[in-house]
Amino acid sequence: MSSKLTTIVLSLLLCSLMACVSSSSTSQPVKTGAGTLPVPDKVDFPVELQNLQAQWQRVKTKYDRLPLSELQQSGESNKVAISSVAYILDDVQQTFKEKEKSVALAQVPTAQIDLNLAESLVTSMEFKQDPFANKKGDMHLAYRSELDNSLQPFRLYVPENLDLNQAHPLVVGLHGRSGDENSIMDSYGSRQQNTGIFKTKGKEHGFVLVTPKGREADLGYQNAAEKDVLDVTNIVTKLYKVNANSIFLMGHSMGGGGTMLIGLKNPKLFKALAPVAGGLWVAGGMNSLTEDAINLPVRFYQGADDDIVPADPKALESTKAKLKNFLYKEYPGEDHSSIFFKTVPEVFAYFAGQK
Repeated sequence: MSSKLTTIVLSLLLCSLMACVSSSSTSQPVKTGAGTLPVPDKVDFPVELQNLQAQWQRVKTKYDRLPLSELQQSGESNKVAISSVAYILDDVQQTFKEKEKSVALAQVPTAQIDLNLAESLVTSMEFKQDPFANKKGDMHLAYRSELDNSLQPFRLYVPENLDLNQAHPLVVGLHGRSGDENSIMDSYGSRQQNTGIFKTKGKEHGFVLVTPKGREADLGYQNAAEKDVLDVTNIVTKLYKVNANSIFLMGHSMGGGGTMLIGLKNPKLFKALAPVAGGLWVAGGMNSLTEDAINLPVRFYQGADDDIVPADPKALESTKAKLKNFLYKEYPGEDHSSIFFKTVPEVFAYFAGQK
């Protein structure tokens, strides 16, 4: 073979190889509402991840075709749906970036649940239907905060046995310092099997449930984190029929402090409060409580063996002196974690008696 012919053949092979690589690459920008992220180039994923990535791309393609500006102006349901799909796409995409395949594979079941929800929301918007009409179950959603334009996630559980034509009571649950919007919803249960003591008791007593994310732990449900809780509560009342006179607030650890802080500052919004294992210092240090706050029903639950946020006798006495409808319950043998699971059934029974 002549040197000229050899050069031509090698050039053709090189061009063919470059075209093949180009056609197999998926490294295109993702332009969701949460920003731009690269789609991973990896093609050696296990089949579970390949299937997840194919679904991700299908949802992303449908999402990009939506008239987002028009939909944003057409009601709260579409606004929340758009934000939620953007959040889910960005969140699930992180699974493809995991260096350890075992870690990525462990995330697949939850990612599939979220993508199924995102696809359902996109499909509803495609057909100009209310994305949350008749939608029940456990939903990982998000809204865009007007404070900093960030996407803030929250979990919403609408029990499958509820009649959505009727107004229902709402419980807002606040997680602890090391948790997030998933912590309380998934505690002592499986999301895949739709179990967990918080969800189980909520369903048993007929409550809609929502768990906002408390942003950074150092905020302690103040400032932006406080506004997120109030915003999310307001959003749920727009997406579903909620009895405005039966909205309850509870939380664990840092969420217990947030329950006292936000609840006592907004006593007309909440019917009753149930802080668990944290937060007496809040009421003890508040000197300008309104009459509504002073009369707001509060049931505080504490583990006697809690060495993380132990009982504070001085704060307890100060709180008792300031709040007229306050009950403190301490359980022997319960620590900082166990007290939450011990008292959730009692909290829901108490809320059910107030609604």
